[in-house]
Amino acid sequence: MGLQGLKDYSQKKYGKDFQSLAENEQDEVLKVFEKGEEFALAGITTKTFFSLFRTFTLEGVYADPMYGGNKDMMGWSMRKYPGNQMSYYDVIEKDQFIQMKPLSLRDHMNH
Repeated sequence: MGLQGLKDYSQKKYGKDFQSLAENEQDEVLKVFEKGEEFALAGITTKTFFSLFRTFTLEGVYADPMYGGNKDMMGWSMRKYPGNQMSYYDVIEKDQFIQMKPLSLRDHMNH
């Protein structure tokens, strides 16, 4: 319903599927959905769909990879987030930022 709505609106406005749009066109479509304007979905508002879509995207990008998203911890690497370290004891009192290779919960299961 929501993803089909993205496709339908993109086709209506630009004559292409959402994933085929240029980045600025995708942004414009998402802004319409975020504001709940111009387009109706069956059973859900575009604003509600956008909120769920955003939430699920963030969860997929930043959740522990053990749960199926954040492939190769790329979301964490992009944000310089260390993931699930066993301890920060050796770096907690350092003044400078310490960049660490991210670890997943799964990394601790093999030890």
